[in-house]
Amino acid sequence: MATRQEFDARDIRQYYVYERYLARLAVEKDANLAQLRSVEETRRNELEDAMKERRIVERLKERLTDAFLEEVTKEEQKTTDETATNHAALARARARGRAAESGLTPE
Repeated sequence: MATRQEFDARDIRQYYVYERYLARLAVEKDANLAQLRSVEETRRNELEDAMKERRIVERLKERLTDAFLEEVTKEEQKTTDETATNHAALARARARGRAAESGLTPE
């Protein structure tokens, strides 16, 4: 013999109320997710822009540093060349002075 289940109308109403509550909650959560996704996209775009600007600044710093180092290298080369020229001129002058003292003419 099969047993027959009876449903209480109050219980059925409570289930429907709870189901409607869950449906509203799901709609609210979906709306919250959509809003958060919008915020996420905005912030991601801001981050991408900031990263692009950072890369630009880093490239400019590198260029400035390279230009500075190139200028320093040129100045060092000038100083080295000038020192070598002065040293060679001094050696020639000393050689002439020694030659004059000994009575010889330098070549």
